[in-house]
Amino acid sequence: MKSFALLFLGFAIVLSAQPLDMTTPMHGEVVYRENFDKTATLDGFTLFESKQWKIENGKLVHPITGGMPQLLLPKATFGQDMAIQADVTILQAANETRWAGIFLRHLDDKAVFTHMPVRYNRSTEIADAVIDENKHFNWRVYAPTFKRDGKPATATRTHRLEIRGNIARAFIDGKCVRFAFVDSSSVHPGRAGFSLSAVQVEIDNIVVEKLPPVSQKEKIAISKMYTSMPFVIAHRGFSERFPENTLEAINGALEAGADGVEIDARISKDGVVYCLHDDTLNRTTNGTGPARLKTIAELRELDAGAKFNPKFAGAKIALFEDVVKYVKEKDSVVLVDLKEVAAVDAICDILIKHKATHNALLDTGSPKVAQKYRSRIPDATVICITGVPGAYKNDFARSLKSSGFDALFAQFQSPVLLNLTDLRLQGLSIFFWTINNPNDVVNAWKVGADGIITDRPTMVRETLDRIAAKISDMDFR
Repeated sequence: MKSFALLFLGFAIVLSAQPLDMTTPMHGEVVYRENFDKTATLDGFTLFESKQWKIENGKLVHPITGGMPQLLLPKATFGQDMAIQADVTILQAANETRWAGIFLRHLDDKAVFTHMPVRYNRSTEIADAVIDENKHFNWRVYAPTFKRDGKPATATRTHRLEIRGNIARAFIDGKCVRFAFVDSSSVHPGRAGFSLSAVQVEIDNIVVEKLPPVSQKEKIAISKMYTSMPFVIAHRGFSERFPENTLEAINGALEAGADGVEIDARISKDGVVYCLHDDTLNRTTNGTGPARLKTIAELRELDAGAKFNPKFAGAKIALFEDVVKYVKEKDSVVLVDLKEVAAVDAICDILIKHKATHNALLDTGSPKVAQKYRSRIPDATVICITGVPGAYKNDFARSLKSSGFDALFAQFQSPVLLNLTDLRLQGLSIFFWTINNPNDVVNAWKVGADGIITDRPTMVRETLDRIAAKISDMDFR
């Protein structure tokens, strides 16, 4: 049985459209460039501990493996949102843990900086360094990693460190090997440079760039990456603006940024699954009477849009199979609200036929139906649908789990009386329906909702963005 938590994470990775590319270097205004082809002296550089730095054969060289020498680049490299890049060759090291590092934001009076050391064994980290009065390093390591690139330890590698606000990224040969947040105390302007730990090096092709500050859009995107946000599911599609349970509503929902859509599943007189909430045709179509008495051809002749708004005249009741094909094409998900038990086998047939079992969440209030879904689709995500959660017995969550459910689908009320801790202890997720105002979105987020079902996906998405913006203001101050 595949846990809902894993499935949910998979969808979150696929569906969260991040406007920030965390893997590609960000280039800006070049404020310093040096390849030492025409430079013969270290005028403008500042040297610490070792005076052995020199220019030799068109490269910056430190020829001995002792000590922890540092070199600050000229004052033009002073700044806060910056990048430093250089070709670095570790020729020899005292042992495999020794390193060559590039850094930014060096403060002369405090000797602090944000550092990217690359060890002779090729492990890489992002760290803040503070040098005390005895010239000893105190480290705050944010993000260690280990990357083997197939090159010998003595090969030349292009090291790059970018820092904007409290975002630091480390690159080796153009590939991002680590991303981290640095402490807010490290957000200050300073100079760029190099530091070594018992290695002999050659350095060439130094470039220092001034980068733009982190934008609000990026702050929100990064906050989403590190903040649990509910899955946004459009109720009957984007039913606030489009006729419900139509392909128009489903397309509108995904275009509006919903993570998935919810539809109601029924089965026609001749055995075809279609999408309709009511058991009669009167409210949403130009037909009348019980829908179950109609063949799919008769149902498809009806107009399912004009009653909502004349501009949607001609919209059709959606076939479930068309919905499945569409959400799979969009790498999205459909929450199937089962209205007629007779449709279960046909629903499973369609999901299996189109290899879309991972594009569906299946809800039912019946443990027998849950077991039926599970028998046909062993890794299905099955959700128990209920009404307003109240004073359930202590074993309620355990009984859900033992009945084969992965989550609970409940009507939202504030405060939430349901014991969510019991759900978590059983590994169950919680979906709330139907949330259509910003205050309830915030309250659902506060209690840890895994999913929000809404007629207004745009409003929910905007509200969650505002929450992420508030969080980013705390993270990036």
